[in-house]
Amino acid sequence: MGANYIATRFCFTLILLSLILSGSGRASEIDVLDENALGSVSQSLSTAVETPSPSVSEAFLEEVRVNSRRQAAEAAFNLSVIAAGRKDFTLAGTLIDEAIQLHPSNPDYLRVAAGVAYSIQEYAKAEAYQVVVL
Repeated sequence: MGANYIATRFCFTLILLSLILSGSGRASEIDVLDENALGSVSQSLSTAVETPSPSVSEAFLEEVRVNSRRQAAEAAFNLSVIAAGRKDFTLAGTLIDEAIQLHPSNPDYLRVAAGVAYSIQEYAKAEAYQVVVL
């Protein structure tokens, strides 16, 4: 994501924040948005989304996408281990499922998922994870 995209999101956030802060709590005041401001923000967003920088290669963007997915999976996995350590198996199950969706071939994720499923007495799910690991 380029600097133009980040700047546009920041401007959009500031516009929304100023609308919220200037209002007296009435929802109807949000409808009084300046059409020109919204038009320029949406035009900037569409420009940032449609036209990537020519210096950014497709291979580089693909590498960033894959690495980001792996980092998100690793973060979800680590959070699930922490939640399981606190005996919060519901949260641990949600987080480990997220990690598996992001990186389904990681056997460590599958083993932890089997353990979490077993802890919350979802034996069929635990067995399915173990079969995939094997």
